[in-house]
Amino acid sequence: MQQRIKLVHSAMNPDFAIIENMVVKLSFAERGETNPLLEVFENTKWAQEKEWTCYGPAFDENDEWAGQHIEFNELGDIRQVQIGDSAYEIMFVHSGKEKFQYPASVEDVKFYEFLVSELNKSADYSKKLKSIARYIHETLLKPLGYKKKGNTFNRETADGLVHVINFQMSAFELNRMKNPLFISVPYGNFTINLGVCIPEAVSILLPYKKKGGFVNEYDCQIRARIGSILESRKDIWFSLDEETDKLNVQIQAVLQKSGVPFLQEFETREDIEKNLRQTDPRYDSHVPSVLLSIVALHKGDTVNAQRLLQGYYDQIQPTHSGHKKYIKELSDRLGLKIELSEVAPLE
Repeated sequence: MQQRIKLVHSAMNPDFAIIENMVVKLSFAERGETNPLLEVFENTKWAQEKEWTCYGPAFDENDEWAGQHIEFNELGDIRQVQIGDSAYEIMFVHSGKEKFQYPASVEDVKFYEFLVSELNKSADYSKKLKSIARYIHETLLKPLGYKKKGNTFNRETADGLVHVINFQMSAFELNRMKNPLFISVPYGNFTINLGVCIPEAVSILLPYKKKGGFVNEYDCQIRARIGSILESRKDIWFSLDEETDKLNVQIQAVLQKSGVPFLQEFETREDIEKNLRQTDPRYDSHVPSVLLSIVALHKGDTVNAQRLLQGYYDQIQPTHSGHKKYIKELSDRLGLKIELSEVAPLE
């Protein structure tokens, strides 16, 4: 399937195109003639009820922004996007200006044309990954207490933390994008993301998030890729062109040997206080001192919470005044009083 679409950037930006299960719109942000910015999202019943087809995506029933931004830099640029179980290739082919008739006037407006192709292999990859996710859940994760939603798994510990495992498929052929910062990961590969969610930290650091519900890996305060916790410390992706049985064995083994044990290092808040380090090559985290302060406050240890936050504030160099201001505002929200100070710049 291949379809040519034309989008006109008129006032209020009402133009859109629907290709199978995907809605394509121009972003409200004004762009030049050769670098359009698209908003794409799934044409769900929810989207139709919210009139997203006209106004663009907002927040879905899970309070998540429902769209993806696709940026083009010049004619001929190609991008790929995953929408539900389908993947599409979008090529920027033409742009210009034309007369547009408003009720009371005629004005010149920009228009952009794109060639959209559906990638037939996408559905096969998506089904295969779902099959692997089901297998791993039934044979390994469900007995450990994990619940499943799509390709993401949640387990609440006895102390109220949430362990998260997520299978992430490469949604784009990044090697076809011209930004050199992107690592080349061919479409049809997936990796494993791990996370630990600290509920009280979410309430403070992500106040717009609804309480409760299923936790996404990107909302976790401690996050790791499976490759980063292995001895090699190399980013690892698994090809969905491999035999399903072989992938089932590989994923089960790497999670059993490395993924699950890593998460078990953070089973309780005491474990977080013991194991969370300022720097650890295995994972990324929000500022450890801030997280530890929030955890201490949750446990009722106001003195330690204030000590940790004050110590971190004092280490911030004056040149990072914006961050110092953020930590001061955070301390106010936590009900902690830190003394304002300036630290001499490092020589």
